Amino acid sequence: MATGDLDDKLVVLRGPRRPGKSVLVKDTAIALCRRRSIDPRQIIYLAFDGMDSSDLRRALHLGRELTRSMKDARRVWLLDEVTAITGWTKELKYLRDNTPFGNDTVVCTGSSWDATSNVERDLMAGRSGYRSEQRIRTLHPMSFREVIHATNRDIPTFEMVKPWDLQSPTALNIAESLEHFVNELDDAWQSYLTSGGFPRAVAESYTTGFVSDSFLEDLSSWLFRDIDPDAGVGSVPRLLASIESHSGSPLTRSKLVQELNYSDKNTFEVRLNRLSHAYAAIWCHQVDSDGNRFRGSQSKFYLADPLLAWIGHRLTPGSPSPDFSRVPIQSPDRIMMSDPIESKWVANAWQGEARVIENYFSGGIVATRSITDTSKPSWALPAPVVALLLE
Repeated sequence: MATGDLDDKLVVLRGPRRPGKSVLVKDTAIALCRRRSIDPRQIIYLAFDGMDSSDLRRALHLGRELTRSMKDARRVWLLDEVTAITGWTKELKYLRDNTPFGNDTVVCTGSSWDATSNVERDLMAGRSGYRSEQRIRTLHPMSFREVIHATNRDIPTFEMVKPWDLQSPTALNIAESLEHFVNELDDAWQSYLTSGGFPRAVAESYTTGFVSDSFLEDLSSWLFRDIDPDAGVGSVPRLLASIESHSGSPLTRSKLVQELNYSDKNTFEVRLNRLSHAYAAIWCHQVDSDGNRFRGSQSKFYLADPLLAWIGHRLTPGSPSPDFSRVPIQSPDRIMMSDPIESKWVANAWQGEARVIENYFSGGIVATRSITDTSKPSWALPAPVVALLLE
């Protein structure tokens, strides 16, 4: 959008708070303002955090009115944090169908979703532009690969491989090349497990060696507002600490309900779903060899970024520090389309996990702390190497 022709596209950019959505939108506005073919008055940036549907309607009307000197020129609407407004998709649907807004370029961002809105139904069906492009996009915190680049680590990065090519000749060549950087990779991985991928956290960790309490409190405040606004301010750190401590095994709801003193399972389930909808956590369901979920099986629940696992420990006195050694690297998507992956955070004695894999599959990957061994049906690869291969 920053460099291409303006058209009638509508794009929804979603993701958790603080990975850089607003910065990305503002950078796009700056790039557009620098183009000689575009008048800055065509670009309208609106921040909707804390507003309602009447504010949305009024702001869009004023945006058109205040730029009326541009007449029929196509506008670029940058609607930041609009997705939390109740009924936002219906408002935009009406405007796309009945006003010049339907011919404009529109970007909608948000970190939480209004439950009554339906993006696919209201905005994607014939209202997202004539070009065939991806209209709903997600901006996550930086990956391990991106953090390595951002922090100027002296570690080579190679092309990514598909999940089903983890034991391919290409993956073998990359793993053997990275074997010479095992110590540097271990340092980078340990740092990543402390800072995560939120840009500010990465910058603070790079310049000072740690992530500030103020940023952790900022993240906790975001989650408190989106996840548990009716509880005390300490509820979210306790919830995150409890989820992290149980992330190595299927989630037993009754145990955590009692541990966190929730009134019932439904109250706890609502909090879990809110965490997922806010892009702060990910469900990992048990599936068979065809990728179908096992009925009645318990699912695992993982926090979406390593830094979120530190909030409970840092902000709640007495909470244990996160133990990432028991959090497995999951096989991506459908098992039949990927090489099975298990983790064993060790520098030796990994063959037991390999035998578990080989009891069900012909081979696979054991993600270890520092071992590289590709001589057997199941390969041992350091966890940071596996991360670099996949992301």
